[in-house]
Amino acid sequence: MRQPSPSVLGVSLATAAVVLLWGAAPTAPAADAPSKLTVTPLLMAVPTPPRWFEGTDGKVHLVYELRLTNALAGPVTVKTVTSKDEKTRKDIARLSGSSLTNAMTPMTQPDKAGTTIPASSTSVVWMDVTLPGGAPPSKITHAVNLDVPEELPLPTPFSEDGAVAAVDTRQPVKLSPPLRGPGWIAVGSCCDGPHRRAAQPVDNSLKLGERFAIDFNGSDPGRRLVKGDPSVNKNWVFYNAPVLAVADGVVVASRNDVPDQTPGKPPAPSFEDADGNYVIVDIGDGRYAGYAHLVPGSVQAEAGDRVRKGQVLGRLGNSGNSTGPHLHFQVMNAPDMLDSDGLPFELERFTLEGTTPPVTEELLSDLENGMPVSIDSAGSGERRDQYPLGRDVLRFGQPRRG
Repeated sequence: MRQPSPSVLGVSLATAAVVLLWGAAPTAPAADAPSKLTVTPLLMAVPTPPRWFEGTDGKVHLVYELRLTNALAGPVTVKTVTSKDEKTRKDIARLSGSSLTNAMTPMTQPDKAGTTIPASSTSVVWMDVTLPGGAPPSKITHAVNLDVPEELPLPTPFSEDGAVAAVDTRQPVKLSPPLRGPGWIAVGSCCDGPHRRAAQPVDNSLKLGERFAIDFNGSDPGRRLVKGDPSVNKNWVFYNAPVLAVADGVVVASRNDVPDQTPGKPPAPSFEDADGNYVIVDIGDGRYAGYAHLVPGSVQAEAGDRVRKGQVLGRLGNSGNSTGPHLHFQVMNAPDMLDSDGLPFELERFTLEGTTPPVTEELLSDLENGMPVSIDSAGSGERRDQYPLGRDVLRFGQPRRG
């Protein structure tokens, strides 16, 4: 038996040479000609359909994950990632340098930015493609340039095309706000907040139910979030605020018995208690609205109940996996906060009051000590059918029946 050729990074030199020189081989009759092979050091995939919304910046955001698996036995470094309209072949986004570094992480280490993929490993490019307006393309594809190990008989930089994906072109669901009044701060919302990358290993797959989730924190007329000892839930000025149904629907699940945490650094809850007290409502068309971390004993809806838009479902609390009072709200494609795929939504009507500064440890400390949050009012005004971006400060009116 012939011995295998020496291997270079998991690909034999003989095999690589055959692939690279395929076109130089004598051609057989057309009917018998093999198709040309393409070397693909990266296995590219878009695991779930790209989805879109219009944000408060007036732009259309096309959001998805580009998964890159290094199929070699040595590291590769990604230099550029280009997203294209598959029909027109026009570029719709190109990431390189710091924009690529900030968007790319190991698959299960979303806080570890970097463009080098170790051998036999997978990274994710967390794509947020901003478009000037109008509907996104119906299908996209990608081009990636990367550096491969010098000993591999491949050109470097190496170019690779692939990961064609059909876009979910449905309109985002239009919802009534889940809260009332002024001073609500959108924390962690798409597309650079912690929810965006909170993939969970559930039932043998990674799920991202929180992709478009928002944590709503409130403030009083003086722009303060807390008055008094911040370790006491009731001292947070928005604690116990009524949480409202965003649409008509049917309750599919709820819980009402998880105690509130002590604000600060509480012990991690069990997997089953992570959502705290919650309500999940089937709002139709394969969409479910989820409300989490409610006050124990405040939930007013059980499975099977029909609810109307604007109806009180419970009270904003601090139960479950929560370091301080807030409402966690998300829309998803299944009746489970974790075992689902997050879907975009837009709020029908609200006032954008402004934006807060970027969240830092210093800012959080100041807010916990009763300091007011500063608001930049640039771009403020009435908004319709938009998704609140991170750090937006919002005023919600009374729900409108319609």
